[in-house]
Amino acid sequence: MIIPFSRESLFFNIQMDAHQGSHPFIGQEDSSTLPDRTILHDTSDLHVKRKRKIEEAQITRDVEANENRIRKALEKENILRRKAEERMRKEMERFDRERRRKKKG
Repeated sequence: MIIPFSRESLFFNIQMDAHQGSHPFIGQEDSSTLPDRTILHDTSDLHVKRKRKIEEAQITRDVEANENRIRKALEKENILRRKAEERMRKEMERFDRERRRKKKG
């Protein structure tokens, strides 16, 4: 016999204990327990765990992608800085050569 307890579909399950005869057992009905008392895993809990794993994997991929973008940007800046330094070094060498020529001649 099932007696509704609240609007949120919370039920109390009154079962007759086979050993006690007329003494009822009152407990909260568990939808994950079958009549033969086999316990099923809570599908909503499994769903939440799966969803969390998927979200964690997505976050990991996003972090890795962001780290790759940052690394590539830093590498590009480093290459540009080295090119600018090399260009500056060549200009300084050219100025030094021109200055030495003027002193000689």
